[in-house]
Amino acid sequence: MMLQSVLKLKIYAKIEGKNFLHLTNIWSDGILISTPLGSLGRNINLSGPIVYKSLDSITIVPISPLSLNFRPII
Repeated sequence: MMLQSVLKLKIYAKIEGKNFLHLTNIWSDGILISTPLGSLGRNINLSGPIVYKSLDSITIVPISPLSLNFRPII
């Protein structure tokens, strides 16, 4: 029996109490959501960005995406 591990993910964001904003759809095995302090090792492994630790940001990086055109979201 063959299991299907690829998921269609719909990524939404809610910023400062406003309505949800649709960012993207992606086919992948999953996503990595990290802060600048926890980003270096995992993001380099997934070809993601290196984020300076004093930035107030969150990084979203796909795990094994089916599309080569998808770029990480910061």
